[in-house]
Amino acid sequence: MIEQDLFTAMVESVMGVPETYGNMSPGTWCSCIRAGRVLDRPDWVLEAARRTATFMGRAFLYDGFWHESTPSYCAQVLGNMRNVAAAMQGYTPSGDTPPAVAAELKMSLNRTRSGIRALEQALAGTHMPHGGFVTINDTWGKHKNRCKPCPATESHLLPGLGLAILGGGAGKQQLYTWLDYTAGGGHQHHSVLNMSLFAHGNELLRDIGYTHTAWRAWATCTASHNTVVVDGVNSGFDSAHTKNRLRAFASDGRGFHLTEAESAAAYPGKVTRYRRTLACVGKDSTDAYLIDVFQVRGGAQHDYLLHGSAAEDSVATVGGVQLQAYNGTLMNPGLTFEFPAAESAAPKNGAQYGFVRNLKSGSAAGSVSLDLRLSSIPAVGTRTHLATRDGDVVYLGEAPRILEAERSDVLLKDYYAPFFCLRRQGKNLTSTFVAVHEPVNGPNRVRGIAATEVDGALLVAIDRGEAGTDHFVMALDDKPVSIAKRVGRVELRFAGQWGLARTRNGKVTALHSVDASVLALGDTRLEGIPSYDGIVRDVRRGNVAEGGARGSFDVSEAIASDAKVGALLIEFPDRTVRGYNVTRIERLADGTRLHVAEDPAYEVRDGAVHLTSYPQRSIQGEIVRYRLPVVGRLVHPATLSGSSTNEQGN
Repeated sequence: MIEQDLFTAMVESVMGVPETYGNMSPGTWCSCIRAGRVLDRPDWVLEAARRTATFMGRAFLYDGFWHESTPSYCAQVLGNMRNVAAAMQGYTPSGDTPPAVAAELKMSLNRTRSGIRALEQALAGTHMPHGGFVTINDTWGKHKNRCKPCPATESHLLPGLGLAILGGGAGKQQLYTWLDYTAGGGHQHHSVLNMSLFAHGNELLRDIGYTHTAWRAWATCTASHNTVVVDGVNSGFDSAHTKNRLRAFASDGRGFHLTEAESAAAYPGKVTRYRRTLACVGKDSTDAYLIDVFQVRGGAQHDYLLHGSAAEDSVATVGGVQLQAYNGTLMNPGLTFEFPAAESAAPKNGAQYGFVRNLKSGSAAGSVSLDLRLSSIPAVGTRTHLATRDGDVVYLGEAPRILEAERSDVLLKDYYAPFFCLRRQGKNLTSTFVAVHEPVNGPNRVRGIAATEVDGALLVAIDRGEAGTDHFVMALDDKPVSIAKRVGRVELRFAGQWGLARTRNGKVTALHSVDASVLALGDTRLEGIPSYDGIVRDVRRGNVAEGGARGSFDVSEAIASDAKVGALLIEFPDRTVRGYNVTRIERLADGTRLHVAEDPAYEVRDGAVHLTSYPQRSIQGEIVRYRLPVVGRLVHPATLSGSSTNEQGN
């Protein structure tokens, strides 16, 4: 009676509900598998196994990550999937079960284990040095016991998720910074092209992450992130995974790491460009810094924002501008603000700046600096140098950091962090914000920056005092630039997309390039190779996710097997871009095969490209293009008395 009227009725009722394939679904299947084993119902076990197979085939991104772009929910799904595998482990159907059913169950368990391994590998890419997850979107910021701490940092890309990590070092000297270009809708924040910085064992430039408090609207809005707000309102979502695009990811693995992404979903109809470039220079938090270039075209107001730590109190100091008390708000005219009384409540779009208090302001002139130091360890923090232009206004205030309030609404007003805004206004505005962020533990090393634009290129000089001067150059548009510019007593020559020349005592110590044919400073010259590009002839997909490549792309161009390359960019006929990590370059008789770590997750047939990973869709047209940047590196000893190391990737 209990078996039929209670357990059987419960299972049939639950399994009869239309399946959503959500993050909680595997928990239901796990229960059904256990019930099927106890009551000798292999049909229940088989149904749960089939749903698990469908789940793995449709609900994950092409790098194996869960489609809700948050490590916390990815970890939840991973735990549930492990429970499903454990429930199926050792199951042998009764003797009268058809052999085909038994074979299908065995195959399903193997596929589930394979999917778990892919999920584990993808989630591991979001582990931070202190044992927390990268706090993008709805990810819990409290790091205790969240994941395994990373003993060392290497730059890496999670291209399906849309997360680029730059940095290096080991132990407490790790520098870990990221650029968020995640897409989707569920558990997503208005945070496209947000960046954060961890160094000296601490979170310094932050992302709040998840909160179940009445002030959730602050944690999710664009203004609470280290990004650019246009016209005072929230940026949009790329729900279809089509409009947030990776433009570059490259690293020499030793001291130069670069990424660039853009979003056409951030402010559609308002801006024609919303693009951010980050270049991490140096080996770890003791000597590295981050170049930050944010391009925005369109709109009438651009706010470049930075926030202090969400984990603990910090103090902000601004240099280069006289600040005075500001009695107004940063909200658009005509808007009013009231603190939300519940998690589901939110201010009107554009009123989020009402959360900011104790504002000061001043007109910027020339370079501005921002020091953010931890109150508990005043030597530790960041110094940011920003290039400004006439008419820019600096605002300094305080904004909620929420994290330490846990889930208590009563405590929300007790926890604030420094809030910095560089505001620029104008009709049909075009901005190129240039900043250099330096993690510090004691005195800063970067003394100042100078940014100039010439012939379609941006030049940034970074003065590091006794350590020398670095010169960063990048093309501001979509095509390579060719320039010659005097810097001090020598000439800088460059042809390509991105480059960095390092000097000390007036002599070149290193040259770095990405997608460039020439980078020269004075008599020291690096001849590199521009990106390879062309049409993908064929794509192959692997069947397993563990180790090595999960697929490959065949192209006609001859690419050296030992070339030092960045991420492979694949562009579909509708301009959707996907990035892939190249694991091996194999020369063919008539071209090259590029092996990649991710599942290519598409097929070309019947005049269309069919995407097989989340979100599945078809794109009319069969021409798939690729772009593969080459990394160049030329290093001299500091004395220039010995030989040099030339690693051009060609």
